[in-house]
Amino acid sequence: MGALATGTMVAMAPAAQAAQYANLKDCQAAAKRKVDERISQGDINVPNYTCKRDGNGWRVAVG
Repeated sequence: MGALATGTMVAMAPAAQAAQYANLKDCQAAAKRKVDERISQGDINVPNYTCKRDGNGWRVAVG
């Protein structure tokens, strides 16, 4: 039961942490910052960040 509850929490975490941006241009700038941050940390497995429509705004998603 503990593993099931933990899996549920992990599955819900990304949606709760996703920031919403008012327009596509701001979202794309945030996606670029995320890529630049990961590269500066030495990560060689940087995902392709894209912007997805989310209600009345935009959010950065792994694409």
